[in-house]
Amino acid sequence: MRTHRFAQPALAVLLAGVFSFSTALADPPNTLKVYLLAGQSNMQGQALTYYNDGAYSNVPSLQFLTLTTQAAADYRASLPDESFTFKPYLDASWMSPRDDVWAIHLDSGTGSTQQVEPTISPAGWYTGAGPLSPGFGASNSASTFGPELGMGINLGGAMQTPVFLFKSDKGGTNLAYDWRPPSAVAARGGAVGVNYTNTVNQFKAFLNGLDNDLAGDGKLNAYNNATGYEVCGFVWVQGWNEMFNDGFKAEYAQNIVDLVHDIRTSDPRIPNDLGAIIAESSDQQEDLNASRAAAVAALNAEIPGSAFFYETNDMIGVNWGDNAYGFPFSDSWGYHFHGRAENFLEIGWKAGQAAIDLGFTGTDPAPEPATIALLGLGALGLLRKRRRARA
Repeated sequence: MRTHRFAQPALAVLLAGVFSFSTALADPPNTLKVYLLAGQSNMQGQALTYYNDGAYSNVPSLQFLTLTTQAAADYRASLPDESFTFKPYLDASWMSPRDDVWAIHLDSGTGSTQQVEPTISPAGWYTGAGPLSPGFGASNSASTFGPELGMGINLGGAMQTPVFLFKSDKGGTNLAYDWRPPSAVAARGGAVGVNYTNTVNQFKAFLNGLDNDLAGDGKLNAYNNATGYEVCGFVWVQGWNEMFNDGFKAEYAQNIVDLVHDIRTSDPRIPNDLGAIIAESSDQQEDLNASRAAAVAALNAEIPGSAFFYETNDMIGVNWGDNAYGFPFSDSWGYHFHGRAENFLEIGWKAGQAAIDLGFTGTDPAPEPATIALLGLGALGLLRKRRRARA
């Protein structure tokens, strides 16, 4: 079911008032916004959907976060607002499928589509693309989710067009070997990683499917009859395995730059300024974080505003409250952000917010001339800044 749309920026409020005095704007294009998500086990997603479903012991789940019990209310209240920015929008609808965001989950090691487990019962599990809901996480005979859920809910609530999240990942993989991009091979040797190859090939195949569907009646019938699509962003969550090899760490920054370059140039349907969002992994390594920041700085030096890095260090080793029995939740599995629902929701929410704030949302419709005159040149500059020009 579709959740409420979130409050729009102040400029949108201004536009709403202006529209009543201007000539009518053309309807915005119904374009499917496509995002590529990749990485290792924390991109796979280790957060539990259901309370005490047996996969882990004593870990807060999405279901727990949305309960009306006193224990759940106390736990939600204990989550710091500055760290968990999704809190004001959390409600029970997050347990249900959306009607404006879709996803698919691939094993990047094999290129095969992963099972989606949105329900407790296996009778509700399926393989393939489907409406975004919990269940697109690591397949372990329990419903789990990763960053895709918070990201998709944020994007779906803020945007007027449908969204698709293409997620490809493999736990325990590194960028130096498993995901090694072609540019790294050309510059520093080695072989192109199978996870990189499978991800790019399967993503191209997905885009081919969209093209074939559009060639029929001009609509993407499975995605709210969208009349086109745009590849809008790339999200990378990875790094834990890099910290065990000094050689891998030494070239990590350049490998990230090469990865983004090669994703951007792997297909003409992918913009050459594709927005790249790089999250800190659970390694919490100072040198790896410096490499991530350096990679983003290098990408932004080439194309200003085309990359973004954010930290996750407030999601490790912290207990925010007790379970329904009055005992603290487990602080194990630090390498998986403790498997806690709030951590994976926030990681995804921040990725979605970065896409919104930085304009990694595709092209926007141009305002009508009458609206431009009423807004003035300053507001027009803001509008132009938020529109992603595509070559």
